Amino acid sequence: MHVEVEGVRYERHPKGHGLVASTAKVARSVYVASTARVSDYAEVSGRVYIESGARVGGHAKIHGKGLKIDRYAEIGDYAEVLSKCTIGRGVKIGGHAKVYDQAHLSGAIDVYGNARIHGRARLFGGSRYQLFTEMPVMDVFGDVEIFGTAQIYDAPHLHGNAKIYGCARIDEDAEVYGYASVYDSAWIGQNAKVYGTTEIYGRAKVSGHAEVYGIADVSGEAKVTDYAKVYEAARVTGYAQICGTARVGGHLRVSGHSIIKGGS
Repeated sequence: MHVEVEGVRYERHPKGHGLVASTAKVARSVYVASTARVSDYAEVSGRVYIESGARVGGHAKIHGKGLKIDRYAEIGDYAEVLSKCTIGRGVKIGGHAKVYDQAHLSGAIDVYGNARIHGRARLFGGSRYQLFTEMPVMDVFGDVEIFGTAQIYDAPHLHGNAKIYGCARIDEDAEVYGYASVYDSAWIGQNAKVYGTTEIYGRAKVSGHAEVYGIADVSGEAKVTDYAKVYEAARVTGYAQICGTARVGGHLRVSGHSIIKGGS
């Protein structure tokens, strides 16, 4: 049975009765819910479940081993979604992005560019709309790579060639970009920015409106918070705290239980 929608010819898929364009390729093993749609030149194969309202199009390639595309998710352009990952409600994936392994994405998340999300990474965005108001969206683009058991929440911005892995956590309105690396059990939150070729690792925390950049690194149980800045080739480690409006740069090393606080 043929159906025409917006000038495009579709057929009902035998498993779920969703719409599949005549130009798309969808294996019989795929479940396409009745209000889901696969269009353009998309290819879907393996054990894939495309739930109600989901959209797959462009030249996207999806191959699963129990992969789920939840309600109202959108996958397009040249994106690839593979293996056993879960693409939750409201997620949008495009560009040349690739999501695979057992990664889990849900909520208001836009993934595009050449981003790579894999391993057991977990990304949880908020709701796209709340009382008809568009909410902040998590952005993941450029050549970002997220893997391991990293967890990303709320609406941070991740771009450039940043790498986030291990058990690292990024949340709220934080921004990680450039060639920065965040790993182990490090946490970047609130409105903090981490960029350049800096490394944040161990159980270090960067929060508030703090910035870490250049080739600096923050490790151990160290904390950089408030409006503090750590930059150039500075190193902060141990249980050190950099707070207030403090500036730590050059080749300065701060360690132990040191506290550097700028401002009044």
